[in-house]
Amino acid sequence: VNCAVSGGPDSTALLVLAVAAGLDVTCWTVNHRLRPTSAEETQLVAHTGAILDVATITVDGPVDDGPDLEQRARDVRRAALPEGVLTGHTADDQAETVLLNLLRGAGVPGTAGIGDPARRPLLALRRTETRGLCEALDLQ
Repeated sequence: VNCAVSGGPDSTALLVLAVAAGLDVTCWTVNHRLRPTSAEETQLVAHTGAILDVATITVDGPVDDGPDLEQRARDVRRAALPEGVLTGHTADDQAETVLLNLLRGAGVPGTAGIGDPARRPLLALRRTETRGLCEALDLQ
């Protein structure tokens, strides 16, 4: 199974739980080069993968200048990562998505939230739980 890992607690928890479930896991991370620490962040992901004995693939995915940086970075990740990759979206992300959709006037269809729940196995967890898992395992 392919897991998208940014180095944050949600995606790190996804990686840990996939390994704990006995799955054959490959860790994928994208270096957007958006921050001076971006290279260090991808190295941390690779280090976490090594600790968990998981192959890590780092993709160079710079984002061009322009409006809506988050959406453009998301588009780069979608193009760079393998189809069906699992992501660490949580119940908090789901709630934020529904709220933003409603604020944008999406109406009833906007209440569906994040699509493809099969690729987002942590939707039942809260962000506090993923952080707690990472803290308990000393994965920062």
